[in-house]
Amino acid sequence: LYAEVSAVKLSPSSRRVFRCDLVDYLVERSRESAVQVASELAYLARDARCDGYPAPLYLAHRWTSIPESKLLEYEEEVYRGLEEAGLLDELLREAEAASFRKVLLGLTHDYELREEIVDF
Repeated sequence: LYAEVSAVKLSPSSRRVFRCDLVDYLVERSRESAVQVASELAYLARDARCDGYPAPLYLAHRWTSIPESKLLEYEEEVYRGLEEAGLLDELLREAEAASFRKVLLGLTHDYELREEIVDF
């Protein structure tokens, strides 16, 4: 699928601007479809707790977490599968080459690179 990349500001009182990818079939149908999607997102972004960010996404980010022990279990399972497929070593080399952010932050696991919703 291809998408039209746009920048949207979902609330006039927020300083947040987001990348919004609208799949081609919505845009091709009509420009009004793209405006409709942005309008519906803006409606969901009116919550005072997360002004300018869709409230359902905010709540999902805030209340959904996986315990570290489970994350380690998943990581080990993925590594086992990659090893069995003969892909682990090559992927680890590529990941190490791209892990400058993780190294700068002093982190051990990729899942520790958490993104936070910060209001400016």
